Amino acid sequence: DRVTAKLDAAHIEHVLFDQVDANPLTTTALDGAALAKSESCDMVVAIGGGSIMDCAKGIAFMSVNEGDINDYIFNRKTSDKALP
Repeated sequence: DRVTAKLDAAHIEHVLFDQVDANPLTTTALDGAALAKSESCDMVVAIGGGSIMDCAKGIAFMSVNEGDINDYIFNRKTSDKALP
């Protein structure tokens, strides 16, 4: 794919998470965040439509925050931290 080829050519390490469907579940964001944590990612790059962008925000947020994502969604917990 063109994006990974460009990243490879620039010698930028990257991990692909391509499990996002239309109207993604919170569990999809948590799966992506778990991958980002396990790979020590320092940023999230999203390419696609609205569902992908929304899920990427959840991944970036939950990569640096602990607990249940629903606590943040329903304002039982707050944080302003997220990966760029």
